[in-house]
Amino acid sequence: LVFLFAGCSLGDSPPPDIIPDTTAPENCTDFRVAQLDSDQKGYCHLRISWRDPADSDLADIVIAVEPDSLLFEIPRGQEQYTMHNVPQGKSFSFRYHTEDREGNCSASRNYGMSTTDYSRHVLYFKADVGDREMTFSWENPDYIGFDRLYFWYHKDGYDSVNVRPLSD
Repeated sequence: LVFLFAGCSLGDSPPPDIIPDTTAPENCTDFRVAQLDSDQKGYCHLRISWRDPADSDLADIVIAVEPDSLLFEIPRGQEQYTMHNVPQGKSFSFRYHTEDREGNCSASRNYGMSTTDYSRHVLYFKADVGDREMTFSWENPDYIGFDRLYFWYHKDGYDSVNVRPLSD
């Protein structure tokens, strides 16, 4: 009688199944938008800033800006972006999320803000304090609807004075 034994080697095992990455990265934190450098032509710059999540496979922060239908994909590590020549006096909605190298996206979050229209504000306002008087000076804006300047001051309570601009 002859017995044959067949078997397999335990040294080489087949590769394990590769599990695809389907986990979305955490979203960024401390998302903020600040208005910078306004000018008299009605434009400003907006600095968008945030903190990246700690996810090792984070690729981009994706920011959509409405109503202008803008889309920015900012690479990990940059943590800020500046928008130039943005109209003053306009409302914006920012929708943002993170994306990893596999294309997984965090849930979108929203942030809203409005720019201040400084083109309608007086320029170079200055107050010179004398012995018993105070002299104010400023430059009126070119805005056609400008018709007065308000002063509020404090002296034994709160009083206000309505001052019309000096005519040329």
